[in-house]
Amino acid sequence: MHETPLPALDGIAEPRARQHPVVETWHGVSLTDEFAWLRAANWTEVMRDPALLAPDIRAYLEAENAYAEAIMGDTKPLQATVLAEMKGRIKEDDASVPAPDGPFFMVMRLYQPEQRMYRGEYIVPPVRKAQ
Repeated sequence: MHETPLPALDGIAEPRARQHPVVETWHGVSLTDEFAWLRAANWTEVMRDPALLAPDIRAYLEAENAYAEAIMGDTKPLQATVLAEMKGRIKEDDASVPAPDGPFFMVMRLYQPEQRMYRGEYIVPPVRKAQ
């Protein structure tokens, strides 16, 4: 399928990620990933401190964000309306159902008004029969 590139908006050209093929072989099957350079090897550290992200990855992501802002900028009022409607349908202290993850159960909670996410884990206590 051929995609027609979107036109440049306000001097911002559609960003194109450069391709550097990396071939990995798993169980006798070779897979080529042209965009492996976008996967930061230190991603866990980057999650804690975004300043650690490699400059080339950061530059590409900033170009993507600028382009998205240029294209979607005129939809800001609609985005605000949809966000307000979504917030109106969610309990203020919404939490996910605990999901098994190995020996733990994972849970996510949304706390208001800061809108910060908490992701935690706990071990389910053993079930005891009622006497």
